[in-house]
Amino acid sequence: MKPAPFEYRRPATVAGALADLAAAEGARVLAGGQSLVPLLNLRLATPPVVVDINRVEGLDAVVEREGRVHIGATARQSAVLASELVRSRLPLVAAALARVAHPQVRARGTVVGNLCHHDPASEMPAVAVALDAEFTVVAPDGSAATSPPPTSSSAPSPSPSRPAAWSPASRSRSPRQAPAPASTRSPARPRTSR
Repeated sequence: MKPAPFEYRRPATVAGALADLAAAEGARVLAGGQSLVPLLNLRLATPPVVVDINRVEGLDAVVEREGRVHIGATARQSAVLASELVRSRLPLVAAALARVAHPQVRARGTVVGNLCHHDPASEMPAVAVALDAEFTVVAPDGSAATSPPPTSSSAPSPSPSRPAAWSPASRSRSPRQAPAPASTRSPARPRTSR
């Protein structure tokens, strides 16, 4: 299927992205597209405007600030999985990401996009809740606040109401005594004979 017609915008700054989102009722953010694009193609989401944030510099960062790990809105799942900071400070995130989809999806999908989509079949929302994650939410006027991740949902939200704000980052505390995972590799699959 093909998506319904929409206007495509590609800002280069957070301020530009916020302006584009505020200007259009029902506008949607595109980061990795692993959740949004299928919804567009099936016409379960029909936004008038899609705002691609991939050119916004710095949103792909994975850094530590004030004792918390910050994961930017365009940080790819594969980059977060490979991050030594994440592997050492948030081993549960690394273990969960190793089991998200397959390498091709992780190469394009974003951690924050996965969390914003809050699909109940995904591992990441439960991980975010377990680690006391917070979203940094930026309003159209540029003011920022923190917000917890959604804790439950019966289904992905294909057409949410107009966003009052946008989440350009997620941050998590390191658990006090989080055991390192025994392995971050997927379990072996049984072989079948032909």
